[in-house]
Amino acid sequence: MNQNFSSNIVRSKGLFWIASRPLQALSWSQAGGSLKADNAGVWWASMAFSERISQASFLENQKLIESKRDKGFGDRLNELVIIGQDTNELNIREELEACLCTVKEVKMMWDNQFSDDNWPLGTITCEIN
Repeated sequence: MNQNFSSNIVRSKGLFWIASRPLQALSWSQAGGSLKADNAGVWWASMAFSERISQASFLENQKLIESKRDKGFGDRLNELVIIGQDTNELNIREELEACLCTVKEVKMMWDNQFSDDNWPLGTITCEIN
């Protein structure tokens, strides 16, 4: 995660997911040389609709959440804001896009074929809906 990280990137922050943890929302936070990824809870799509509508935060933001909903991934997304100085936007985009799952990896994710990963974050257990 922190290998070859551009020193031109001053600040970055956002949400992301990884295929080995499709239920878990992860937060990304970087400022200068400090880089951290933490558990940010679960994606709404990992809960049954009956469970979602019992959550005040879902009800308050339901229209926004559902407007961003993807047919295949629900509300899972990779959303990063990057602030830098003298950065090459195209290069950064290419490096980030190289991290995206392949079709095969997405299939493996839905088939629960990923073994443990090396991310030092807690695991959340619930069912995919």
